[in-house]
Amino acid sequence: MCEKTRVLIGDGDFMYGAFCAEFFTKNDFAATTSRRSGFSILGNVVTNPPDVLIVADEMPELSALELICEMKRLMPYIPKTFVVASVDNPKTEREVAEVGAADYLVLPLEPMELLQRVKYVISEKNQK
Repeated sequence: MCEKTRVLIGDGDFMYGAFCAEFFTKNDFAATTSRRSGFSILGNVVTNPPDVLIVADEMPELSALELICEMKRLMPYIPKTFVVASVDNPKTEREVAEVGAADYLVLPLEPMELLQRVKYVISEKNQK
């Protein structure tokens, strides 16, 4: 029996985060949500590392960029991290890519598109 890919969704809009978690769960992932606070998400990632992390680019306490840097400082392995932005920002996109984000996506975003991107990155990882 294969273990399901664990996805943590950190989103300020609880209803959207819960919807995404339910969508991923229905598509054979083990998905949970976390409060949007950067430190809350960091704590969840450090204590129970997911395979995939989906976070907003701007969060209280830590931005996505700062969150990725903190994960790299605290952990030997960081989850495949997808940064979701409300506004396209090429500078932020470049910065999060440079520190290790798997992808940068801009809202509005269909859940199926997000799912396909996650599956692609996971399949890429498994081929290495």
